[in-house]
Parts: sequence; structure tokens; C-alpha cells
Amino acid sequence: MAHALRTGQASVVEYLHGQGATIPPFAASVACNGGHLPLVKLLRHLDAWRPVNPSLVAKQGHLDVLAYLHEEGCGGFTAETMDEAATAGHLEVVRFLHTHRREGCTPKALAGATKNKHWDVVRYLNRHRPESVRLVADFAKPNSSVHHRATRAASSPPTRYGSPRVVAATDADAVDFRRNNGFPLWTAHVLLTAIRQDRLDIVAYANEHKLGVFSTAAMDNAGRFGCLEIFRYLHQHQCEGCTKAAWTGAVANGHLGIVRYMVENDFAVVDLKVGRQLAIASGRTSLTSYIKSVGPARSSCAVQ
Repeated sequence: MAHALRTGQASVVEYLHGQGATIPPFAASVACNGGHLPLVKLLRHLDAWRPVNPSLVAKQGHLDVLAYLHEEGCGGFTAETMDEAATAGHLEVVRFLHTHRREGCTPKALAGATKNKHWDVVRYLNRHRPESVRLVADFAKPNSSVHHRATRAASSPPTRYGSPRVVAATDADAVDFRRNNGFPLWTAHVLLTAIRQDRLDIVAYANEHKLGVFSTAAMDNAGRFGCLEIFRYLHQHQCEGCTKAAWTGAVANGHLGIVRYMVENDFAVVDLKVGRQLAIASGRTSLTSYIKSVGPARSSCAVQ
């Protein structure tokens, strides 16, 4: 019986049932999650039905089974149902739920579809789900309650990069998609996320398209996280410069490449005395040796 249920052999299940075999209580869930519509209908006919979770069916993309559950008036449909379909990239399921159900979706739908690069689903949500447009705007506010709820719900395990706007910072294709499909673009928060993930291509995109999200925080974060190529790029292409946080962050975290670059390019914020103290305190032997070799603290120079 169990094998027949798992493989969707409705005729075998019907025969075994006629011979007195017991249909287990999990039969309906197995049939639905496996996408075995004839078996699902048989179980309803045999009165061997138990409540099922439509969200799991949507996640698997079994539109015919989901439509049957809807037509039969089965319960269990929630906003999570569309969330799961969107995250898995099942556009037809999302379209069906939007057309025939009223539960809608949550921020997880847009976040999941974006994270998994299901652009057809993202486009559909953007055009047809009014809450998606509102949520995209809300995601621009890192401290908003919507952002926090969506971030907690966006994936498992939870990730701080769960929102669509921040996910877009980690994928060049996502940036182009958002730009070409009517999504609001960038915030400084998105740029800093890209920097912390060492995505020079994203930083260059923001610079080349003049998105207006650069500040001293950009170089400060590149220095702190040891992103030398980004640090060099920002120094060469942006005029905002950096603060002392770039120097202290690079030293404290042992980023010799950043430290050397700042010294060799006479950054005004370089303080060899402070750097030496930080390097010693954090046990950065190679950094300590390098800073000592540079010589006594020099007078401040303008950033090139």
C-alpha cells in the first residue's frame, strides 16, 4: 500500500482497499505532495481523506492538484501558499492563486523569487500584486517593521540579506532586471551590502550609472572588510574619500593590503601611532612590523 501511494498507482490502491487493506492517514498528503491527481480523486471518493497542506503542493508546482483542492473547497490555503509557489518559481501556480484565491502573499514571495532569480515571477508580482509595490518601497527603509518582518521570514536559516532590494545588490543580473522592470533602485544600504560582500562589479555599476548613493561610508566599509580592489576603485573614481574609520578598521581587522595602500597614497587619515597601537593590541604581527618600518608618524597629507 505504501509503495502504491508513493508512486501514485491509484488502481493498485483501489484494489488493495477492496481486499480489506487499510489506507493510512497520511495517504492524502503523500498523493497531493507527489502530484498524483488520479490518486487524490480516488482518496476523496473512498472517503479516505485527511486535511492536507496546500502550501506544500504549491511548493512542488502541482497546479492540477492545487486547482482540484480549490474546486473541492478544501481548506488550508494561506498567504504562505503563494509565497512557496513564488519562491520555487512556479509562475502558473502563482497566477492561479492570484486569480482564484484571496489570501494573497507576504514579503517572502517577492524576496524568495528575487533571491532565486525567478524573474518571470518577480515581474508578475510587481505587476499584479499591489502589496509588492508597497513592500518594495518599504524595503528601502532598513529600520521599518516591514523590512524586519520580511528579513526574518525570507529564508531559513534567517539572513540579513533577505529583502529583494538587498538581494539585488549581490547579483548583477538582478540589478539590471530591477532597473528595466520598474523597481525602485538603490539605497546606500544596498551599496554597503555589495561592498561588504566584495562585489566590485556592483559598486562599479552604481558608479557608472551615477546612482548617487556614495558617501565616506563606502570607503570606510571597504577598508574595514578588507576589500582592496573596491577600496582602490573608490579612491580612483569617487571624490567622497573616507574617514579615520577606514584606517582603524583596516588595521584592527588585519588588512595589510588596505593599510599599505593608504600609507603609500598618503591618505590624510593615516595615523601611524594609532595604527601601531591597534596592531599590537590585536596581535597583528605582520601589520605591526610594517607600520614600524614606515617610520614615525608623518604629518597629514591630503587624500589624492
